[in-house]
Amino acid sequence: MKELMKRAMDSLDLSYRHVRLLDIATVERAAKRIYPAGNIIIQVSAAKRMNIGSPFILLTDDTMLESKYAVISSKTDIEPEYFAAVLELAEPQWHHKYVGDNINIQMEAFRYFELDYHTNPDTRKFIIDQQKALQHEIDIVEKQIAADKRLKEYMLNKLFA
Repeated sequence: MKELMKRAMDSLDLSYRHVRLLDIATVERAAKRIYPAGNIIIQVSAAKRMNIGSPFILLTDDTMLESKYAVISSKTDIEPEYFAAVLELAEPQWHHKYVGDNINIQMEAFRYFELDYHTNPDTRKFIIDQQKALQHEIDIVEKQIAADKRLKEYMLNKLFA
């Protein structure tokens, strides 16, 4: 398996582009309407930054959105899962520099959002496939931890009953 992975990685084209977000996507304040799956959203009103997780959410279904969100729609053929991943990578630096401790994200700040993305579609697909495989493994471990906690709680209750 490791040898197969090494060969796959050796054949990848790792060239990338450094671009401004607005050169490859549109960013608009959500209006009360349905946005199609594949768009990426970020809360811009009362958006107190969390320490964990990505502030970006990939819409997997058509969704009615409130105006507290900004909607990011790709103008290119970048896969939505990959696009969300590179946005997540670039967000901390942008947030620190242009949003700071503000509770609201000004729409104007998206003019300064810059990111890197791989130009080769096969490379992007490989990255997403690897992320999905890792997430699957994480989900399995999290389910096992939850089951172990339930068993521990059950056993402790039986011990003191």
